[in-house]
Amino acid sequence: MKKGQNKFKEHAIHLSNLSEDHCNIWFKHLKDILNGFPNRPKSLKVIVNPHSHKKEAKQIYDEQVAPLFKLADIKTDITITEYQGHAFSVLKECELQEFDGVVCVGGDGTASEVVHGVLLRAQMDAGRDTDSNFTPVRAPLPLGIIPAGSTNVIAFSVHGIKHPVTAAMHIIMGHHQAVDACTFHSHNGLLRFGFSAMFGFGG
Repeated sequence: MKKGQNKFKEHAIHLSNLSEDHCNIWFKHLKDILNGFPNRPKSLKVIVNPHSHKKEAKQIYDEQVAPLFKLADIKTDITITEYQGHAFSVLKECELQEFDGVVCVGGDGTASEVVHGVLLRAQMDAGRDTDSNFTPVRAPLPLGIIPAGSTNVIAFSVHGIKHPVTAAMHIIMGHHQAVDACTFHSHNGLLRFGFSAMFGFGG
């Protein structure tokens, strides 16, 4: 695969007409086309880890991602995490039914914490007893991952590239990609949900 083959770029098309009525017709028609895509989110819960990599995650979100969400008319509720486990605490308590998806901005650690929170919340809402053998339910909301960490392996495995704008464009267009998740248990019950398990040099 060629380098950069999976990269998306923002591109503007400027249309002009002397008639305001014609411009309004174009606008309405284009809006109707966009509304015809059922998976396009209208409201997102965004979780930003400001300590990811070189503490660039908030800047990446503010400069590269937030403007695209604004152009796409997506409402966002943003949490800037302040400590380890903050994202998990937020996802356990917030009203997730108000959103069309959850977006995390950070590296693999941030994505892993958020997926654990989203999936554990799904089990709680479904009344699953996670301290016993149980069949997990699927998370009701999709998870978007904006790569802003050191390795970004999870984002790369989904998008084929570590590029914040590309990830944001996939989220805006409502693209869904199924990803395997796993559970980790001890004799006392569930430890956590996750994307991968490693030991040795990889761990």
